[in-house]
Amino acid sequence: APSGEILKYEMISSSGNKIFDDSAFRALANISFITEVIGMDRNYFERNFRSFNLVFKSKD
Repeated sequence: APSGEILKYEMISSSGNKIFDDSAFRALANISFITEVIGMDRNYFERNFRSFNLVFKSKD
């Protein structure tokens, strides 16, 4: 949302590691807001940030 609130998140594909996947969900739940979009031009927000994919990668 333009307020920075994360309204919805879903897993597009699993890593195959339940612990890692659960950790990614917990990270998003703990964030709940993305402050960088607050005050952003509304048209720019709608084009670029209304919906986007976020990829989590583990360090080897």
